[in-house]
Amino acid sequence: MLLRTCLFLLSFIPLATLVLPPVPQAQAEGFFTMKDREDFLLQMSGKYISQTGLWMRFDDLGQVKGRVWGRPLLGNWEWRDGQLCKRVFYGTIDQGETCGIVRSSGATLYIVPDKGRGERERYSIGMD
Repeated sequence: MLLRTCLFLLSFIPLATLVLPPVPQAQAEGFFTMKDREDFLLQMSGKYISQTGLWMRFDDLGQVKGRVWGRPLLGNWEWRDGQLCKRVFYGTIDQGETCGIVRSSGATLYIVPDKGRGERERYSIGMD
């Protein structure tokens, strides 16, 4: 009886994929897109972002500070055309400027370069 019920329920999956429109992954997980500098600062106040071997903090003066594998990370940022644009240096190595759309949930932040068409950078959000 249980097997018959499971098979019956599974038969509806293909129908649901035809009827329901796809939901983008970021939207499905409760992510929202930050629209401007003030929104970004409000969300990032007192917080930093990190991934393996790296953490960085954005301040309201447009500076980026952090560390990469124990070495200093310094740079600057600005909000331009709906995107976060940052230029950082790992020690003396200039990483160049990158701009991307910023999407966030409570614990995760994505920066998606090329106006949302590039490969996304995933960061964890931590509290100071």
